[in-house]
Amino acid sequence: MDRQLFHTELEIANIVTRLHSVLMTIPDIGSTNDGMILGEIGEIHCFSAPGKLLAFAGLDPFVYQSGNFQAKKTCMSKQGSCMLRYALMNAAHNAVKNNTTFKAFYDAKRAEGR
Repeated sequence: MDRQLFHTELEIANIVTRLHSVLMTIPDIGSTNDGMILGEIGEIHCFSAPGKLLAFAGLDPFVYQSGNFQAKKTCMSKQGSCMLRYALMNAAHNAVKNNTTFKAFYDAKRAEGR
């Protein structure tokens, strides 16, 4: 089983390398994560706005409101592709964990209450 997994990961790395993906320029995004993101998005030009890609991933904010009530916090809708959402969250987590520039940006946003 380990041999089959190794060959599958090697094939993914070869395909991603041939695609010359710009995602591979981001530190700590491996070929498996890159392959998952590219595979789920497909042709990126099909999304006319960044917000549409965000919604497709299910990372868009979901606002709770009813009548005069409006929630103070929002959460992500999680209505899109769970595989794309997983790959993006995993990539972001790895970047924050292993890269000081991304960690500083993340910490600054957390300090703002985001």
